[in-house]
Amino acid sequence: MTAPTTSLSQDIYQRVSKAISDGEWLPGERLPSEEALSKRYGVSRPVLRQALAQLRAESRLMSRKGAGHYVCEVNDGHAYDFGALRNVPDVRHFLNFRAIVESEIAADVAEQANPQVLKDLREKMAALEASMARGGPSITEDIAFHLALARGCRNRFLRSALESLTDQMDVATRMNRDLAPSPLPERFRQIASEHRAVVDAIEAGDTQAARQAMHAHLTAGIQRLFGS
Repeated sequence: MTAPTTSLSQDIYQRVSKAISDGEWLPGERLPSEEALSKRYGVSRPVLRQALAQLRAESRLMSRKGAGHYVCEVNDGHAYDFGALRNVPDVRHFLNFRAIVESEIAADVAEQANPQVLKDLREKMAALEASMARGGPSITEDIAFHLALARGCRNRFLRSALESLTDQMDVATRMNRDLAPSPLPERFRQIASEHRAVVDAIEAGDTQAARQAMHAHLTAGIQRLFGS
């Protein structure tokens, strides 16, 4: 079982990380003081410092003696260059890779049962369903859901791997929308149902169900596009 202090610092880590990702504090910008952040998030300074230490370890923050914490100019979330998807087999291998990585991300997030991450996932899920209901391609909303899940993961290598693949995710998702043979409304119903299964498993704190639901979702995408 996760110690209460560690669990609380993980929650603050997620909230500060999201604020940085959302652009509340831009690269090179100084964060508010530890006292101000402690008051904002309602935690003690030792708890806050654990969260900030994790962000420093990931090179998302840097500290300057006597001057506080600053957002790093280079985000390690885009440290890897996997290159463009070059052909159809590449797309299939990419989707298989995502099934492996994102299944473990979903399991990790389910194990934490972090309220802030759950709230963000529900918001992204609602935005995805609303876009599908309007009949749009819903590519941006789909990717946003998966990135929100990745940003809730404690393993920075899993998270960074996915965050560095947004261009490839866009290409593969667009291909699935444009080229899969089944009618788009039917696919949208399936996709929405698969995403909801992931969120439900995470909300229940069921790591195995979350792992299986994400794997089922991404392998279903392969089947929709390639037929097997």
